[in-house]
Amino acid sequence: IEQAKTILGDDFSFFFDIIDAQLQRIDLPGEAPLLDVGTGMGRAAVALALHGHKVVTGEPADDDSKYAKQAWRELARKVGVEEAITFEPFEAERMPFADETFGGVFMLGALHHVSDPRAAVTECSRVLAPGGAVCIMEPNAAMIEFIRTNKHHDHPDPTDPTPFVPRGRALETIHEEKFDIYLIR
Repeated sequence: IEQAKTILGDDFSFFFDIIDAQLQRIDLPGEAPLLDVGTGMGRAAVALALHGHKVVTGEPADDDSKYAKQAWRELARKVGVEEAITFEPFEAERMPFADETFGGVFMLGALHHVSDPRAAVTECSRVLAPGGAVCIMEPNAAMIEFIRTNKHHDHPDPTDPTPFVPRGRALETIHEEKFDIYLIR
């Protein structure tokens, strides 16, 4: 992992540490694959694969925004986890996966890019296997300010998934320095 952080640089290390902290926080069930919703640069998928997980990642096939269709495969190839990651185009609001397919579902800075966050959170819960967790990581105000100042001045506001958590699911909220973490079980 340290070698991968060196190869992929500080940006990846920052996001890896966020994913790593969540994996330490939750106990994922068995060998079920993990789902990364909103591939983007592929940082979450690569981080999860570096922990030894099989990962399915995806975003809408017709997403032509500046946040989609990044060079995730190249990141995975550089650190030897390309075979552990499967890319499948899908919309977060209508996932093509069976109920209870994934041991964990991760959204790293993606919910605020989804057109219907309620449907996306419902779908994440639907495809989650018993004993798993949905982990939604949304940038907080400090991170949004950084992004708008240094990268994308028109970046959308973060989305709080709290009102969309399905009945019967538990929610834990963790406020970190640059991200708010929402764990749905």
